[in-house]
Amino acid sequence: MLSATRAFAKSWAAKVLFGLIIVSFVIFGIGNRDAFRPKFSSAVITAGSRSISPAEFKRAFDGYKSRVEQQVGRPISAELAAENGLDRQVVEGLATSEAFAEALTKMGIRPADKLIGAEIQKIPAFFDQVTGRFDKNAYQRRLADNGLTPALLEGQMRDQISEQQAASGLIAGLRTPRAYAALAAIFTVESRDLGYFAIEPTSVAQPAAPTDAQLTELMNENKAQLTRPEFRTLTVVKFSPSQVAADSPIDPAELQKRFNFRKDTLSTPETRTVIQVPAKDGASAIQIAKSLAGGADPNLVAKTAGVEAITYENKPQTAIPDKKVAAVAFATPAGQVGTVKGDLGIAVVKVVSVTPGRAVTLEEVKPALEAEIRKDQASEKVYALTQAYDDAHQGGANLAAAAAKAGV
Repeated sequence: MLSATRAFAKSWAAKVLFGLIIVSFVIFGIGNRDAFRPKFSSAVITAGSRSISPAEFKRAFDGYKSRVEQQVGRPISAELAAENGLDRQVVEGLATSEAFAEALTKMGIRPADKLIGAEIQKIPAFFDQVTGRFDKNAYQRRLADNGLTPALLEGQMRDQISEQQAASGLIAGLRTPRAYAALAAIFTVESRDLGYFAIEPTSVAQPAAPTDAQLTELMNENKAQLTRPEFRTLTVVKFSPSQVAADSPIDPAELQKRFNFRKDTLSTPETRTVIQVPAKDGASAIQIAKSLAGGADPNLVAKTAGVEAITYENKPQTAIPDKKVAAVAFATPAGQVGTVKGDLGIAVVKVVSVTPGRAVTLEEVKPALEAEIRKDQASEKVYALTQAYDDAHQGGANLAAAAAKAGV
């Protein structure tokens, strides 16, 4: 409504209307003998019987700022909005709107309440989604979501309809001057005769051929664009594993050696869930072992002994730092308890569960190990080729001759 009112206020119809209102005030008087008496109000804008409260101004300002933020694509602080005059624009718009509405009220243009209600019931936002008709609950709920009240919305609708009725009356009562009608008729029936001729390159005298000095000057001015890029021819010696045989036979002894070295990493080790409870002395270890064997809670047993239990959840033997404790833990059957004097002190271990490991066979990993061996052999052969080339080149042979001697 604010934007529509501001747009109408800038039109010629609004200027005519305001002029008539000013003339009526001059002829008939203002009608308010208390106009020059001091009044005190908290309203931001006052126009006759109408006023804008601080809350209404804040709502209008926030709405206008939100629309500007959508246009610029970023949030705007209140300080930045004030620096750019957004508050003044809102004040001017509201003042124009309220003054215009007050003038229309004094002129007697006031839509009936029945008309206002009928227009509100036509707004789709207030329809029931099932029946497709106006729903009072949906009406009140939508107003509450937007911080409005029925009285406020009805007032805005009344002002908007008043403006439309006033503008329609003004425009309907206007007639186009005869001079304008005559000009329009002349423009409509106007006709013209045109004549033209073409000017082609052959229609003018051809310029003389450029001189050498002119060509030289042109070349110097466009030297960067006319200079051809530098090109070079290179001779490259390539050393790659693909140049050597990739299907050379594999020595069985080398294969077995590689398997023995990689067996532990290729296999799946046995893992166990082990609870370790440190003991301060032998007597404490006996008491801890007896409690754990009886099914007591390891954490409670450790707390009673004044220590803290350590849990290894599904870990391999190498995960236990104390090698002696690890050896006993992986030698004790599942569900049993063992006591050991480790490198870091006496400990009682209880084996909760055991997940068996799986050792791979040579046949299972043979293709992968053969590929590794062939890759290593190829790298060694390529290195030998580079050494042969370097020796020949250092001996005085050029690049091509040194490459030929190296066999690449």
